[in-house]
Amino acid sequence: MKDSKKWFDRGNRYFDQKNEYGYCPNYKKAIECFAKAVEIDPKDVKVWSKMGYAYWQLSFYERAIECYEKAVAIDPKHYFVWCNMGYVYTQLKNYEKAYECYDKALLMDPNNIELPEKILKISRTLSHDSLLRIKKKNRKPEEKKFEDLLRTAKPLVKEGNEHHSKEYYSEAISEWRNAIKNYELAKINAPTDNERTKINENIRIIKKSICAAHIENGKKHDIIAKEVYDEINFLKAREEWIFAKNEFISALELIKSENFKFPQDQIFYVIESIERNLRKLEIEESILHIDNELKKARSLQDNNLMEAIKIAHISLAKYLDAKKKAEAQPEFKELEKVIQGRFINVNAYLSELQSKMNELLGIKPIEIKIDLGDVGEKISEDMRIHLCPYCGYNLSQELIQQHLNGEGIKCPNCEVEIEEIETIETIYY
Repeated sequence: MKDSKKWFDRGNRYFDQKNEYGYCPNYKKAIECFAKAVEIDPKDVKVWSKMGYAYWQLSFYERAIECYEKAVAIDPKHYFVWCNMGYVYTQLKNYEKAYECYDKALLMDPNNIELPEKILKISRTLSHDSLLRIKKKNRKPEEKKFEDLLRTAKPLVKEGNEHHSKEYYSEAISEWRNAIKNYELAKINAPTDNERTKINENIRIIKKSICAAHIENGKKHDIIAKEVYDEINFLKAREEWIFAKNEFISALELIKSENFKFPQDQIFYVIESIERNLRKLEIEESILHIDNELKKARSLQDNNLMEAIKIAHISLAKYLDAKKKAEAQPEFKELEKVIQGRFINVNAYLSELQSKMNELLGIKPIEIKIDLGDVGEKISEDMRIHLCPYCGYNLSQELIQQHLNGEGIKCPNCEVEIEEIETIETIYY
């Protein structure tokens, strides 16, 4: 074929073939077709660009650079070629060349939001002399982006201020951060130390505003969390408290890095308060889940008594776990009492279910009349419930006596060997 377009189209078909992982297995065949195309028409920019990309994907970085150099020699304003070449030079760790390519791309698209971050990252690996040399090479004095970057930063600061006045704190923070990126780039292009000093002052003012916005945003979402918590919307409350906590942490990080004079102790206290709320919320979510499981057990008890008993046993163990978590927090005393009450109720409910099962099995309880004057100690013991610490199963007096005699015992329900027994004082009204 002597038609450049046909070779290019054939190469494209290979180029566009992708496997299940999104990788093209036919880059080599695509390159062969592209090479034929540029033999026929060596001034076709799009063919050199595609061939460069194929070499890049095969990690033949020097070959990729050769193709991209051919492309920009034909069309120096080809934005994507400069971007791709910048990336390939980064892979080769030639950061000066990478910076030069990205810088040229930015000249063609000054509003690009990704390039400034890449340029800023690479600039940290280069000396000031290297940066000046690149600037001089890339731009004429009148084309320097110093003033343009300053002009771009100012509206971003203004937009951030407007968002802040409306209490749209997240949006304000985003605009201010973009302004800082522009100021950082402007600082690199600054002609004198005086301009750099003024830019640093601007950046510090914006960072202080960001710090304050993080605090205000944290307070805002803490209030929302408390409101939805009162509505028993625990999932939303958790999301809001976690967001609020992260906002306060972000503020603390800025305070420390910039040495701002903000009340750190108060922020630490607020973070601890939120963490305490999250711990309490975790226990309350667990209680709510157990309550729902018990509702399910009650709906099943007439038709599936065994499943109801199983759910009640699991619920008893979960209440015990929640109780231990509450006990570990001195400030959760009231919550601990709530769990204790539920624990006693579930135990009574479990006894009720087991009685029903005994009735199904034909077992009748033996009625024994006891003279209270003779068995004071016995009555005291009967007021206690002895539970397996692993599943919450109500252990028989026979097993308890074996345990007291120093014999090893195993829970009939979960079949785990028991070393310590959980004892609960029951209250009857």
